[in-house]
Parts: sequence; structure tokens; C-alpha cells
Amino acid sequence: MPLHIAFNDLDALRERCETATVRATKQDPAYEEGSVVPSGLWQPLTEADGLSLVVQAMCADLALAGK
Repeated sequence: MPLHIAFNDLDALRERCETATVRATKQDPAYEEGSVVPSGLWQPLTEADGLSLVVQAMCADLALAGK
């Protein structure tokens, strides 16, 4: 299920959000088994990624993160 975020200002969202690829841990003593942790460097949220998070008119409540 996709995630959507209710926001009014894409530039403000991009200023406070970063993304990274992630991995699930396995036999890593630094983390609880199965934890999802970043596996690369944090990157700024791109405009395209931000636009993909825009709430659509027929968005299911379960896919909505409040602003």
C-alpha cells in the first residue's frame, strides 16, 4: 500500500525529509533481529519523490500520514 502525506508546501517538506535505502538486519548484534535500518547515505527528498506522496482524491485512510 502506498504512503501519502498531507502537506501544503513541497519545498518545506523537502527541507525536513531525507530518504535512504534500507535493509532488514540479520545476525547483527547492534540491532534487534529483523530491524529495518538505513543501508546507505541519507539523501534529500527529490521533487519527484515528494510529488509521489501527494494525497489523491480517493486515498484510503490507512495510507494517509497526517500533517
